[in-house]
Amino acid sequence: MWVYRSNEVSEQVVVIYDYQARRSRACAEELLAGYQGYLQCDVQCV
Repeated sequence: MWVYRSNEVSEQVVVIYDYQARRSRACAEELLAGYQGYLQCDVQCV
């Protein structure tokens, strides 16, 4: 399960739950393809 959340200062809080059967970083790369901005994570991001 991948969980994405907007930050505390966003006008509207957004939480996305993305079920994936694997833990590969490719899951996040696919969902975030084309995203531009800041990304904070709790594991090593490369």
